Amino acid sequence: METSVETKPADRHYLTRGTRTLSVRAGCMLIAAIALVISAVLVDPMHARYYETAAGQHRTINCSNSSITLDTQTKIAIQCTRSVLRVHLLRGEALLRTTEDSSKSAVVLAGDTQVYDFGSVFSVRRSADRTTVTVVEGLVELDEMPVRGGERATVMNADSEQVLVSRRIVYSAAATGVIG
Repeated sequence: METSVETKPADRHYLTRGTRTLSVRAGCMLIAAIALVISAVLVDPMHARYYETAAGQHRTINCSNSSITLDTQTKIAIQCTRSVLRVHLLRGEALLRTTEDSSKSAVVLAGDTQVYDFGSVFSVRRSADRTTVTVVEGLVELDEMPVRGGERATVMNADSEQVLVSRRIVYSAAATGVIG
């Protein structure tokens, strides 16, 4: 007795070659995008060094042509390259002493305030609702406004409830007692 078995061609439930190649490319692009996002979050793009002081502690950091003195309970991130010193004041107060050098600029970021330095001694204090810049000697530029030695400027943060306009800069004579 002979049995005949009829064979059918195998059903291909997987993707055709063109669709499969497209799927592989899309998957690789998705993995690359996820890796890029993760590296941007986990790796500091500024290659900054972070410094922090505890209650009652002071610390001085030297970086090429400048020194930064941290007051108590201060946290900063510093990027120091050949042409720029970038200081991000995360909280507290810092006193900066820089020399006048046209080949090197310095900028301090405190909240939404930017302070550009032209070789001077000044302090920047950041609190929840304001940023205060006190210039001991020299000249700095605070949000495109000059602040000279012996002057203090306070910037009210945009999210402060005390300010009716979006931002306000208040100038006054500097008081003594700057840290450092």
